[in-house]
Amino acid sequence: MSTPELGQHVRDERQQRSADSAEPLYSYDMTLQTRGGSVMVTIPAAARKLYDVDGDDTQRVELHQGGLWIPLDDE
Repeated sequence: MSTPELGQHVRDERQQRSADSAEPLYSYDMTLQTRGGSVMVTIPAAARKLYDVDGDDTQRVELHQGGLWIPLDDE
């Protein structure tokens, strides 16, 4: 699935709306893939571009009662 390029005004509006509420910036239905004993999900292109993540990056994944979280801070 290709992700259409979003204009800066759309990204700015989504970031403001997300900051004002619990609404996500983007919402995708993604297929989970099994690899060994783990399950993987593809990070959408919009998220990769917005947060500057790459396939070779190492990222912490946190498990919470309500779901998974990938913090994208500078720690």
